[in-house]
Amino acid sequence: MHPDAVEGLAKSSVSFLNAVLTFIYSIAHIIGVGILKLLGTIFPFAKFPAYLADPLGFLTVLTLFAVLLTMAKKVAWIVLAVGWGFILIRILMVIFGK
Repeated sequence: MHPDAVEGLAKSSVSFLNAVLTFIYSIAHIIGVGILKLLGTIFPFAKFPAYLADPLGFLTVLTLFAVLLTMAKKVAWIVLAVGWGFILIRILMVIFGK
């Protein structure tokens, strides 16, 4: 592989990673600002500092990611169980001549 090609690939990988992280930050910031606005509406007497927007947003994004992973894991186990069930049924059908 040509050295310039490797350098170009590294630069494009870094810019792709930068774009992904910027997107995640933007989403987390928007969510955090929304949560702060919601809290301000529910508790109008409290003054929430603006610097809480990013931590709230990132914790929300991480929580949603963890929930999605947990759900995906459960779905995977269900698919595996159904697959093994079908295989066992097919083996029994072969054994008993159906």
